[in-house]
Amino acid sequence: ETLLRRIQTAGFDAPAIPEAITLCRLPYGRASDQALIWLAGAGLQVIQWDVVAESATDNAVPGTEKAVVNAVRPGSILLFHANLVPKGSAQLLRRVVAALTAQGYRFVTVTTLLSLGTPQRTRDGYFLKPGDNRSLDLRYGVDGTGRKR
Repeated sequence: ETLLRRIQTAGFDAPAIPEAITLCRLPYGRASDQALIWLAGAGLQVIQWDVVAESATDNAVPGTEKAVVNAVRPGSILLFHANLVPKGSAQLLRRVVAALTAQGYRFVTVTTLLSLGTPQRTRDGYFLKPGDNRSLDLRYGVDGTGRKR
């Protein structure tokens, strides 16, 4: 039984899955020139975020929701992690979506977003300012896995 069939059997609408993947988000917003050339040659557009929608360790920290909502601009892409670090991501996501919806924002797929205007392009991905994610290379390696080569 396929995942799609299990989703439908559970009573959920089937997700819109493209026939071919055309977008790629880089781990930690980092890539080498060689990786960018390879991705472009494979027909993939690299997509990054402009709002880090979480705290460093705990999304229940007072002020996190307000900081995220205040950082959003029309066309923003928010970075949320769907794992246990930081804690409380699902709850923060619900609160941020509610606050942004109340302000009149609507949510679209990245593909739709790209069709609505000219994307902003940057040479290097980052969290809040250029270069602030380079320290992650030391911790996790340039491939983002933490594996020893």
